[in-house]
Amino acid sequence: MNKEFLHSISHELKSPLNSILTLSKVLRMQADSRLSSEEKEYLEIIERNGHTLLALINDLIEVFEIDSGITLTKNDVAVASVLHNVCERYEGIIHKKGLKLIMHCDDVVIATDEARLYQIFEHLIDNAVKFTEEGSITISVYEKDDHCVVSIADTGIGMSGEYCDTLFDGFTKASGSLSSKYPGTGLGLTIVSRLVTCLGGSIQVESQLGRGSTFTVRLPLQKEIQIPQQRKTILVIDDDPDSIVVVKALLSRLYDIVATHSGSEGIAKACDVQPACILLDLSLPDLHGLQVVKQLKDNPHTCHIPVIIVSASSLKHESATIMASGCDDFIQKPFAIEEFVLKVQRWVT
Repeated sequence: MNKEFLHSISHELKSPLNSILTLSKVLRMQADSRLSSEEKEYLEIIERNGHTLLALINDLIEVFEIDSGITLTKNDVAVASVLHNVCERYEGIIHKKGLKLIMHCDDVVIATDEARLYQIFEHLIDNAVKFTEEGSITISVYEKDDHCVVSIADTGIGMSGEYCDTLFDGFTKASGSLSSKYPGTGLGLTIVSRLVTCLGGSIQVESQLGRGSTFTVRLPLQKEIQIPQQRKTILVIDDDPDSIVVVKALLSRLYDIVATHSGSEGIAKACDVQPACILLDLSLPDLHGLQVVKQLKDNPHTCHIPVIIVSASSLKHESATIMASGCDDFIQKPFAIEEFVLKVQRWVT
């Protein structure tokens, strides 16, 4: 399902729904004094179910868009600041319920998409507030094992173990009386799980029925890229000029970049330059990339040089063939900038 189709479906569903919601509200406002209590209740039901349907449409579109691939904009983000901003939205209902909000947040900064991080925390805090009638909500942020750990714990209704096992699968929600008391699409945590994965993290839940739930999100810390004291050389073998420009833009601050456009030229240049690392494309005008790998690894003058294949190949059997060719590593296009730079740096050092 492509994004154009998604946007078309979204428009076709939301336009009539907007008319239903808007005109039912106008009718209730303008004819309030002429309506019986029973008729007012009918209008309220129309509005309430209309908003439920709108939420379902929005959640479905969101899941499909995430699965189709979303663009992330990464910046340095103070995690505690995002959490405080989200909590401000819920101050009123937290106060109305008489809940206690406890925050223990270290100053942790990560390189991530702030809007998506806000979306994750919004869903989790919304759930904590919704399912907690008394007690507290405790939010913690700290660093552990090269990760930023965010814990959101509540003293709400909790869940059974078997329910937790399917919580992130989609359309998983309370049943029976709980379903009517706590309405929702059941897709919120599916969206959270997918977004956390997109940000390179993981999420877990621990819960006991009647004793509350704790959601724990782990996100990779921002890793500072160290500039080496002595500049080394990286050889790029790629016939696509744009790809070479990309590599230079990402790595020229750290290393000297030497580029060739064919396999035979690359092999000769590797013997001559003795680079610290070779970035190799598979599609070359004279030799296949795997042939180049074999010749480099069979040559005693170049067999010690790490070879990283950078390819757009996405088929599992091709990836297995690539890794079995004798190359040292494989980076799939399109790649995350931080991951690319850090992986190259690891092989160079």
